Amino acid sequence: MIYFLLAIVALALAVSIARYCMMKSELTKLADAMDDNHAADTCRQLTIGVRQTQISRLASSINTLYDDIDTDRAANRMSLEELRKDMTNISHDLRTPLTSIIGYIKLMQNDSASAEKQRHYLTVVSQKAQDLNSLVSGLFELTLLESGDHLFQYRQCDANAMLTEELAGIYTQFDKQDIPPEVKLQEGPIWIIGDNDALHRIFSNLLQNMVKHGQAPMQISSCVENGCACFLFSNKAPKLQDEDIPLLFQRFFTADRMRSGNDTGLGLAIVKEFTGQLGGNISAGLQDGLLTISLSFRSVDKPFKQ
Repeated sequence: MIYFLLAIVALALAVSIARYCMMKSELTKLADAMDDNHAADTCRQLTIGVRQTQISRLASSINTLYDDIDTDRAANRMSLEELRKDMTNISHDLRTPLTSIIGYIKLMQNDSASAEKQRHYLTVVSQKAQDLNSLVSGLFELTLLESGDHLFQYRQCDANAMLTEELAGIYTQFDKQDIPPEVKLQEGPIWIIGDNDALHRIFSNLLQNMVKHGQAPMQISSCVENGCACFLFSNKAPKLQDEDIPLLFQRFFTADRMRSGNDTGLGLAIVKEFTGQLGGNISAGLQDGLLTISLSFRSVDKPFKQ
């Protein structure tokens, strides 16, 4: 009997030793594979040769970690690529007005230039300086928004009245370019919870975008539907292509492929940031050359006491 028990104990010990050796071998392989990944700066998935629950869980956890690292690296590569593009665009957009300013200042320093030419040169320099200031101000504002450091003063706002006010202020520019928009605004106030300055900026940027880049026919409308305050801005946009629409609200995007300096490409990016941080939604579509930008906020039925 005692020999039988000893045989069982010996068998159990042999099995345990074998399992230990297999686990040690697999752990060594895992460690070697991780060292190889580290040396090659890669995240190749780890594989195991035995069906051992603890080792399988360990390998699975490590592979999940590698997946997360790969995802983070891809996101970082994309961010770096976007940063390179932004820096290229910033450099170009800064250099364009600066080159003009320097050139016209040299012309102004020419004693042979007439007083009339001097005034013309000064006008050009002033305009280019304003373009430069607009770019720098827009960059600062967008950076502040994206960092979450912009302070909003939330209150009940009549968005319809704000749109009307901005439209009245810019309407003469539509007339000068002979592109008067068709305006269909809902009668009466459209109440939302927002920030006065942010809403004015949103509507101002959208209207200025229409004036600068749009062609007739144009339409501006507002209404309340299903608890949402909806605003539509549409115009002919011959320079835009279908593939441009997903990029429309990205910083520095402009339909001017040559980047002649007439547009910073920040206006609609600022609109999107303001809209999102006010809890609204914005989208764009292009059909038969007609660009439509849709803006919506949650509406408030009745005014409340401030």
